[in-house]
Amino acid sequence: MYKNKFYGCLFEGILKEYSFSLKEEESVLEFDLKKITGYEVPNGYTISPMDFDIDNWKYQLVIHKGFNNEGIPEKWNDDFLKPSLNCNNKLKVFAINSGEYCAHCGIWYTQGDTAYIESVVTIPQCRKIGLAKAVVYEALARVKELGAKRAIVLSNQEFYYKIGFEKSSTLVPGVNKLPVCLAEKEIEKFKITEVTNYK
Repeated sequence: MYKNKFYGCLFEGILKEYSFSLKEEESVLEFDLKKITGYEVPNGYTISPMDFDIDNWKYQLVIHKGFNNEGIPEKWNDDFLKPSLNCNNKLKVFAINSGEYCAHCGIWYTQGDTAYIESVVTIPQCRKIGLAKAVVYEALARVKELGAKRAIVLSNQEFYYKIGFEKSSTLVPGVNKLPVCLAEKEIEKFKITEVTNYK
């Protein structure tokens, strides 16, 4: 947006003054589905089948705990749980132990070459035993069967590299909430007319 460090720093200052911040860049990681291999499920755990009837409360709990939240969450309302237009519940994969959902991977796919992985979660007491890899690989296998050739995820987490994802590009999120005219007015306050060769 701005051509030099001075304007960039000024713009960041304006954003902070108005309680906005620039987000860190994220990596776009890609998995070539020709490389999909089998996976192991630890003893005592099962992977949900495609025709699985999802228990929405258990689904909410695995998400809640998987993001390191404590306590019992307030139940999601029915409107929140209504499937969106392109949501396919057959592509939601859970690792289950004694009826509890312990890990989850959802993946979006309708048609074409690319599937999009949602956040992958594992509840804290079930981490580091291979459940996350198992649910991701199962989700990848399902979309490959439907015709996808690759899957992507926006993440900087080492986990995805360890299971075979590779960086394909970088996404630098912008800030859309601050009107450009406001930023221009703020810059005018400083009576800046020209800055050249600033390093």
